[in-house]
Amino acid sequence: MGCDIHGYIEVDEYKKNLAWAEEQWNKDWERWIKPLGGNAITKQKWLDKIEHRWDAKINIGLLLSRNYDMFGFIFGVRRDRPEEQYGCPAIAPNRGIPENADGYPTKSEYTEMESDAHSASYITLKEIHDIDWSKPQGSIAQFVKDNGFAELIKVMEVFDDGSGENVRLVVWFDN
Repeated sequence: MGCDIHGYIEVDEYKKNLAWAEEQWNKDWERWIKPLGGNAITKQKWLDKIEHRWDAKINIGLLLSRNYDMFGFIFGVRRDRPEEQYGCPAIAPNRGIPENADGYPTKSEYTEMESDAHSASYITLKEIHDIDWSKPQGSIAQFVKDNGFAELIKVMEVFDDGSGENVRLVVWFDN
């Protein structure tokens, strides 16, 4: 029986939203906020209301297909001993669905799969960039990067704010 990957590229646009809130504060202070008791509402209180919220942007089914070497090397799935097979441990095995994952569709799709879903995990773009691609033995690194994963990284980079921490890949598998 085959194993398939499911999940989403998620983005936390906190920095972008914070910049927007600051712009609104600067633009609307005299006109709206000050007349409504602006002294009680400080700029910091205004900005503190901006939350980190992860939004699902791309269904990875559009970019990735069955690739057991990628599943094993990055997530430890379908490979019993990645250290022996790849010369290093799996990068992000079994971390689970993040608590702050997007409720719809990420968490809801994972929940809908019930007992068919397994090995949920996530990895940030920064962690992907930090992978030492010379560590995997043989040609695994090139194989992983050539089979849709390189395209996935490029898509993630479109959403990156420069830190690599605001973009992550949230995944789970089925059999």
